[in-house]
Amino acid sequence: MINKNNIAESYYRFLNIPSGDLRISITNACNMNCVYCHNEGQSKESLYFLSLENIKDIVEKTKRYGLTKVRLTGGDPLVHPDILSICRMLKKDLKINNLGLNTNGYRACMLEEICDEQLLDQVVIGMDFFDSNVSKNSLIGPSSKEIKKEEHELSLLDEINKLIMGNKFVEYVATNQLKYIALEASKRLSAITRGRYALEIDENLNFIMRDNMNGGQRRSVDSLSGGETFLTSLSLALALSSQIQLKGNNPLEFFFLDEGFGSLDTDLLDVVMESLENLHSDNLSIGIISHVEELKNRVPVKLLVTPCDVGTGSKVKIEYS
Repeated sequence: MINKNNIAESYYRFLNIPSGDLRISITNACNMNCVYCHNEGQSKESLYFLSLENIKDIVEKTKRYGLTKVRLTGGDPLVHPDILSICRMLKKDLKINNLGLNTNGYRACMLEEICDEQLLDQVVIGMDFFDSNVSKNSLIGPSSKEIKKEEHELSLLDEINKLIMGNKFVEYVATNQLKYIALEASKRLSAITRGRYALEIDENLNFIMRDNMNGGQRRSVDSLSGGETFLTSLSLALALSSQIQLKGNNPLEFFFLDEGFGSLDTDLLDVVMESLENLHSDNLSIGIISHVEELKNRVPVKLLVTPCDVGTGSKVKIEYS
């Protein structure tokens, strides 16, 4: 005979019926192996799941004692295969006004459908899952390795969430692109200068020049000479154009360099021209705009522009070397 003084749930904790709060352990199954549950008798050999009929019978018989609240617990009730149907039955069929559920937090994602139907009035999420001293092994569900993997994935998602807030994601992409372009420019600069110079980026994303023939000394690009500035700018321009060509649907077939050659001495001019000649291919042509006379003999095809007279246009002449 059921009465308000002898109703106990599966772990033999007497229910507080006078307060109108009925706690039902609908299963002793759990995805964790918590110490306090096992001390009360849970074991792998004695798993149970209360059926819809069992739960309905318990609730209907206790409603006569002024039942107003039902709290589903366990184990973890979200492990129960019929948890959605149980919530629907209690909320819609038996008209329980205050329906709650306790979960350990790991399977909280399963609450989405239940909450979408507005079946729960209260959810209590324990944080035992994050305490390795409380929960060490998986009884049902993910293994400890799977848990660690999912924790790692969650941390990555949290990092991504932080990045996409405001302009942080744009800054993140721009920073990585800048580092890539600087690396490519450094390779070109090293080739042009025969390994002497390399381009780096400091923690503030400023360009730094490294002089490998001066003990690897680093200095600001503001201290570069005119020739060094030209070589660095040329390397960055070539790296940037290469990146644009990779990203575009149509290949970049023509590349113009406008001035700057006047800042180079004869030796550096030879090095730069040799590098440009090596870049020339069937798919890429390089144009040079310059007044430097020494370049004329190095360029195979020239467009010679004569300034216009009053009332006439400029004259363009093609010349082959």
